[in-house]
This record gives sequence, structure tokens and C-alpha cells, in this order.
Amino acid sequence: MTLSNTTAILNARGYAPELNLNKKYVAFGVLCAVLLVLAAAYVGVSWRVGGRIQNEARQGIDKLNVHLERISAKPITVTETQYSRGIFSSQVAYTVSIPSASKDASPLEVIITNQIDHGPLPLHAAMKGKFDPALALVRSTLVRNAGTQALFNLTKGESFLDGDTVVHLDGSLNFQWRLLPLDFTQKDVRSNFSGATLKAFVGINFANWQGDLVVPSLVLTNPTTTIELNGARLYTNSQTGLTDINIGTRGATLQSLTITNTSTPSLNLKNIETRLVLNETASLLDGLVQYEIGRATLGKKDLGQLKLTASFDHLNAQAISNLIDLHHSLLVRSLNNSPATDLVTPTDIKLFWQQASTLLKDKPNFRLDPVAWTTPIGNVQFALNLGLGPVELKDKGIGLVDNPTQNFSAKLQLSKNLLIEFWSLIKQAGGMPETKARQAAEKELVAGLLMANIMKLVKVSGDAISTSLELDKTQNKAIFKLNGNPVPTDLIAPWLESVAPSGWLSDDSPSPQQQPDEASSRAHLDPSVLTAILTGAGYNHEVRKDEQGDPIIQIAAEGTGATKIDFIFIGCGEDPTCEDVLMRATYNSGQAEALKVVNDWNRKNRWARAYVNKKQEPTIEMDINGYGGINRDSVQNMVTSFFGIVKDFAKELNPKASD
Repeated sequence: MTLSNTTAILNARGYAPELNLNKKYVAFGVLCAVLLVLAAAYVGVSWRVGGRIQNEARQGIDKLNVHLERISAKPITVTETQYSRGIFSSQVAYTVSIPSASKDASPLEVIITNQIDHGPLPLHAAMKGKFDPALALVRSTLVRNAGTQALFNLTKGESFLDGDTVVHLDGSLNFQWRLLPLDFTQKDVRSNFSGATLKAFVGINFANWQGDLVVPSLVLTNPTTTIELNGARLYTNSQTGLTDINIGTRGATLQSLTITNTSTPSLNLKNIETRLVLNETASLLDGLVQYEIGRATLGKKDLGQLKLTASFDHLNAQAISNLIDLHHSLLVRSLNNSPATDLVTPTDIKLFWQQASTLLKDKPNFRLDPVAWTTPIGNVQFALNLGLGPVELKDKGIGLVDNPTQNFSAKLQLSKNLLIEFWSLIKQAGGMPETKARQAAEKELVAGLLMANIMKLVKVSGDAISTSLELDKTQNKAIFKLNGNPVPTDLIAPWLESVAPSGWLSDDSPSPQQQPDEASSRAHLDPSVLTAILTGAGYNHEVRKDEQGDPIIQIAAEGTGATKIDFIFIGCGEDPTCEDVLMRATYNSGQAEALKVVNDWNRKNRWARAYVNKKQEPTIEMDINGYGGINRDSVQNMVTSFFGIVKDFAKELNPKASD
């Protein structure tokens, strides 16, 4: 029977059969095509995500190296040594170079490998039933090499460090890392480390971050001493401020610290906390620093509780940033130069005082609110309030023409019994028996307090001893008052002069016979001389002045590759000549390889410093220091060299443009 006959019979009996066989084949074919398209799309998306991860990872490493270079005198550096990119996953190796404390020793190199599963649905996670969308999942482990062989021996072949990182679709990161426990002995010191865990979040473009590092315990023991830490935690919740200062909250807590020695009573500290809060409002910083020891004991003696809270406000953020950079520069020099080298140069001193003067213009305030020590025997409290105001720099830019103190008050309160106790302990340390030491301490202290009370140096009321010092400027005249009584300034001034950093306060004024020659030598840093050099070289320019009255020469950047070039005179004021000129060139922002170029440049070049400013603009600077004299030819050579460096740096930033 044919198909047509069968159809006719069915129709005669009232049935209406449909031929669906071809339609089923068509539907199946369409489904296969859709799956193939989806598979192809997934492969394409995964490949593109892999490319994005690769580019952003390299930019992130460059930013990390810049940050490490800023915060450390001998910075740790991270280098990508391998990147094998696949369709669904990639494998990356980074070498972490940790500088040695000795100049002669090679740095320790640690290699970390990262297995990266590309998103938006990482394949390995999906196969395990995890379908959370992500840009990537990263598994990081330590590689065995010469630098880490000892660690692998201690962990019996396991990676001492490993962790998981989730790269979210918006580019933010979540970390969960761990360190394995260790127990080893080296040079008679046994170290028992409980391991550690790190949980962290890093926002888009590293704009903000949160972190929590927990170390349950660490015990260090040698034949005579044991140091035991329990419940250590480091935390941060920070972000980058307008001037690249990290603002927010960071701190540490420690449940207990015990130091035991065979020859002395053991010291035990409990509930130790430190906290720094830094806020930024426009261009000013405010915040507080807190320290606390919940309980301290020495042997069986209860030493009580210690709290310290210091607060500050109206700090100029840019000046603080510049002072941090200056401190870092001095620290680097102290580690890399010979001890005989003069580490602090006249330029450093001028920069310090210029930034100090900038700080004073915003009228900063500092407070101790208070320092409080509470013991079973008695208490001690110290409170301080200091307000500063604008003061001009001296003619040569070193030191201030007046005292910047606008208001000052300090108050000390302490227990007489506590003072007797500690005076007694000092006598016991000298070999005096305890009972006799306490009797002698009480007798001497009571006699001393009586005399101090008569001289109005302190106030005594029962067990409480107090004294206060404040500055009164209500009558357009500064008068210090001790416990409300005026104190002649000739009693305080010699002491202030003796403790002041005279080397930094001095203006190093030359003798009369030196002045003409030195002034003549420094005259070559007069703006008119530099503008003449620029005109002769064919550069258009304009001279203006900054807020401090120092000249700035703005130079047309055509043909240099830069967008802006300035010659900035430092610490001149009304003096037409200067000892220091900063030459600065700025380039277009948003260049993907800028951080890498900056890092490479600073490693290879000595005379000019490169960095990326807060506007993400690559910047290069070079200094002319005329301290002690400089001739015109030297100035001209340095200006010529700088413009050559500006063009070379532009080629590094845009190698294709120079081809």
C-alpha cells in the first residue's frame, strides 16, 4: 500500500492526517543552527574577554608597581614573565622581586602562576554547577623555584600561598587568599605560624579597596625569650583622594601580645587596637589617630589601660602629598647612597619650608583628646590643643619670619600615688629594698610637690596633681600662662631655641665677602636669563607668577610631543634670582601604556623623573640647582638637555608616531 492510498483511506474515514516528518527535521536543524551560533558567540565572547583581561591585568600590574615604588624605599616589583592566552582560559606567570637588605645580595624572586577562566560564564565553574556571571575566575598558586624551595620543603610540597580571585563584569575584584601554617627553626629561633587568610575587594580602576588580613597566632621562641601574638587582624577601607593620598579607615587589632623572658617578669598586653581615619574635603584633610591597650600586666603587677586619640583638621592635601614624596626621596637616598654623602640638599630644605608655609595658610589644628592611662593605683591624662596660622617664609625661602602658633593649650593631670609608685620602682631598680624605697619616694615627692605648689608650677588637691600651660594672644601680644599665671617669655625662649632644629631653621646667610660672587653666580637663574635662552632656541613663552610670588615660565610645547611645559622657580618670592628651577613637561592623558613607560623610564634614566599625575597625565620633571653658583653655559646645557628628554619621552609614549 502506497502512502497516497493510506492517506485516501484515512480521509474517507474522517481523519485529517498531517505530514510532520519534514517539519521535525527542519525544527531540529534550526535548533542545531541556534546552538552552533550560540557556541560560536560564546567562543568569540570568551576570546574577547580573554583579551580584555590580558590588557587590564597589565595595566593593573603597572599601577601596582607605581604604588609600591611610592610607599617603599626598596620597592617590591611585579613582572609578567609569561602569558599563554587560550579561548576559554589563560595561564599567566608573575615574578615578584623582593629586594635584599644587603646591597651585595640578589633579590628574592617568587613566581606566582594564575589559571584564568574567561567569562562571562567561566567554563570550569559552569561544569561544577556554578553559573554566576563574571569576567574571569583566577586561581593563583606559588611555583617551586630556588627562592621558594625551602617553603615547599616545610609544606611538604604544597603551595604556601594560594587564592581565588573573581573579576566581576564591571572590572572590580574579590580576593580570597590563604597562607599555610609553618613550624620551623632557624638559628636557635623557632617560628610557629598559624597561617593567615586574606579577603579583599578592589573597586573599578583601583579607585577604592577593602581588605581584611587575619593571623590567628605567631609564636617566636629562642632559649631565653618567647614572643607570642594571638588574634592579629589588619584591615582597610580606603580610596584614592584628589591628590593621590589614600583616604578612609585602616587599622589593626591584636587580642594579646605576651613577651616572656627567663630573667625578667613577663609582659602581657591585651586588646591592642590602632586606627587611622583620614577624610578629604575639597583640598583639605582631617582625621584622627587612635591607639589603645585594653590591659597591660608586668608579672603580677597590673599596669592598667592606655588610650590615645589625636585629631587634626585643615591640612592642605597637596602639601602633605609633597612632603610624603620628599620623605620618600630622602629615605631612598639614605639606603642607596654612601654614609658620607650629604643626603639633605639645600633644594630639599627649601621644598620642606615651602610646603610648610603652604600648610600654614589653611590654619591647621592638632589635638590630643587626651592621652589617658588608667591604673588601679591612679590615672594620668594629658590633653593638648595647637592651632597654627599663616606665616611668610624668610627671604631665602628657609625658615619662617615669625612664630606660626595662633593658639596653644596643654593640661597634665596625674595621681600622686601613681607617681610615688614609679619613683619607688626606680629606687628599687637601684638596689633599695621595697619598703624603704617606698618610704623614701613618698618623702621626696611630697617635699618636691610642696615646693612646686608654692612656686605655682603645679596644683595639688588630695591625690590629684595638675598643671596647665596656655598661650594668650587676646591683647595683640603673645603671653604664656602657667596655671593661669603669666610666664616671662625670656624663660621659655631659650628652651625653645635649644630644642629647635637649628640646621633647618637657619637661612645659611653668606658672609659679606661671599655675597657678591654667589649672587652673581645665581643670577643666571634669573627669569630673564632663561627667557633669553628659550628665545634663542626658538621657543615661545610667557612669564607669570604663582601664589607665593615665584615666577613661572609657560612655554609653547609645539614640536616637543608634550601638551604643556613649565619652568617653575622655587622659593624666590620678590627676589629676582633663585637657587632652584623645576622644569616640567606634561603629556596627553588616557594613554594605555603610560604607567609601563614611566616605570621603564625611571629604571633606565637618572636625570629626569617621570610619573603619572592625578589627572592621569604622564609627566616628566628635571631640576636645575644653582646652590653655590652656576654659570650661564651650564644653565643653557641643562635646558637643551631637558628639551631633548621631553622629545625622547614623547617617543616612548607614542612609538608608532615616531616611526
